[in-house]
Amino acid sequence: MSEEKRFSPGAVLKNLFFPPRCLLCGKLTPWGETLCPACRKRMGKGTLRREETVFGCDRVLWAEDYAGDFRLAMERFKFSGEMAGRAFFGEMLCRVLRESGLAQEVTGITFVPMPPARKRARGYNQAELLAEYLSQETGIPLFRELLTREGRAATHEVKNPEKRRLLTEKSYHAGKALLPRDAAVLLVDDIVTTGATLTACARLLREKGAAKVYGAAPLRTPAPKEK
Repeated sequence: MSEEKRFSPGAVLKNLFFPPRCLLCGKLTPWGETLCPACRKRMGKGTLRREETVFGCDRVLWAEDYAGDFRLAMERFKFSGEMAGRAFFGEMLCRVLRESGLAQEVTGITFVPMPPARKRARGYNQAELLAEYLSQETGIPLFRELLTREGRAATHEVKNPEKRRLLTEKSYHAGKALLPRDAAVLLVDDIVTTGATLTACARLLREKGAAKVYGAAPLRTPAPKEK
C-alpha cells in the first residue's frame, strides 16, 4: 500500500478507533501491518511461482501453497470477514505480478465471480477484493461484469473430477461488459485448486476477444504427494 494511502486522515482515524490486529493470532500489530512481528517472521512474504499454458491460461501465477498458516489466514479472510487478508494477499499478488514481468503486458484485471446469493450472504467476493487491490496498486484497469456465475452447488463439494468440470462449465457465463480489442487479461482468484474454474473463465474471456489470459491467485492447493 502506498504511503499516501496508508497515512491519509481516514486511515489515521480508522486505526485510532479500530487498531489493526494480526490476521493470524489477533494481537495488535504495528501501524499498517497485517501480521504481528512473530507471525510475519514465521510466514514470510511468498515468492513467485508459475506454470505455463495450463487451465486455458497462457500462464498461471501464485505465491504459496494453500496449507498451514497460509491456509488459516485465507480461511479467516474468506469465511470470517478478516479484512486484513485483503492487503496481505493483495500484496502477494502485486509481488508475483511484478516479478513475473507481466505488469507491463497486462491491460486489464478481472476476477472470478461469485453467485449473487452467496455474495449477499457473505457480504463480499474475496476474489473481487483482491482484484480491486491489485488494480489500485498497479494502476491497471479493473474490468467488472465480464463474467457471471449462477447459484449452483459449490464445485468444491463435488469429488468426481469430470462432474466437477461439467458443473463448473455450466455455472459460469459471459457478462454484459465488453473487452477492448486484443486485451491481455489477468484473471484473479483466491485459490487455484483443480483448475476447473480458471479453465471455464479463461474460455469465456477468449470468446469475448481476449488475446491473452493470465491466471493469478495468492495460493494454490499443493499437488498430492506420491506414494
